[in-house]
Parts: sequence; structure tokens; C-alpha cells
Amino acid sequence: LLNSFTSARAQGDTDQLYEIGEKYLGTYGTSEQAAGVATTMGQTAAARFEYDRAIDYFERAAGLDPEQAPALMLTVGTLKEQLGDLDGAVQTYRTAPTSDGGRRREAAVRMADIQLARRQYQAVVDTLQPFNGSGDPEVLSRLGEAMLKMGQAFDAETYFLAVTQSPGAASPGSIS
Repeated sequence: LLNSFTSARAQGDTDQLYEIGEKYLGTYGTSEQAAGVATTMGQTAAARFEYDRAIDYFERAAGLDPEQAPALMLTVGTLKEQLGDLDGAVQTYRTAPTSDGGRRREAAVRMADIQLARRQYQAVVDTLQPFNGSGDPEVLSRLGEAMLKMGQAFDAETYFLAVTQSPGAASPGSIS
């Protein structure tokens, strides 16, 4: 089945890829290759703009591979954002596996962006406070913006100053 799956992928036969992949997952769902099969199916679905299907496969892959789960769940959250399911994205970011500290921080920053857009400034602070000491300009800029919007200008200035002192590590969005 794995060879047939690889062949279908190489030929670009997505119907066959999905069919064989589902058979593989049903038969060998606990094998070392199962997460890779589900991830490949998710990538294929995303490339074809079949986002609901992609989300399903990435979530399945995350359940099969705890090591890759944080990155896969970030992808799921991003897809949900693109579909306009902001509540679903926030829930995904909130419950994403946290074995990878960098991925956990990235999920928190993405969740904070949604909260900022929704004007939930205290939620931004609550979300990012655990990462305040990291020195990450992405975290600091969003904390600064939330503080400014809450009328705490002195605290906001402190965060923004920390961001400007490390512009090489900051994304354009964090210093705008």
C-alpha cells in the first residue's frame, strides 16, 4: 500500500492518493509511516484548496506523531484562520500540544493577533504573559499594543522600547 500511495502521489492522482492513504491508515494506522501518510494527504488537500479535508488529515497526523504535533496543529490553526473560523483557530492554538516551547510561543502570538483584532486586550496580556521574559519581540510588541489600548502608556512604552532595541529579530508586523 505504501508503494501504491507513493506512486499515486508521483502521478498526481489525488483520488487514488486519498483512497490508498485511507486504506493504509485503516490497516496500518499505528505504523511509523502512518503520520507521514496523513501529513502528505493533508498537504495535498491544502494544495488543492480542500481546507476542511486538510485540517482533518493534519489533525489525524498530529494524533499519530507527538513530535510533529505542535507544528501540525499550528498549521491547522492557520487554515482555520484562513477559512474565517477565528474561534476554531483560537481553540486550536489554545489546545495545541506544548512539547515545543518555540511552537507554544508561536501559537500564543497567533492567538494574541486574533485577540487584538477583536479588541480583547486583557486576553492578549493573559495569553502572552507567560512568555514576557523571553525577550521575543513578537511577544513584546503585542503586549505593548494591548497595554497602549488599555491606557497603560508607561507599560506600553517599556515593551515597545524592548522591541526597537532588537529590530533584527523582529518581524515587520511587530515594529509597525
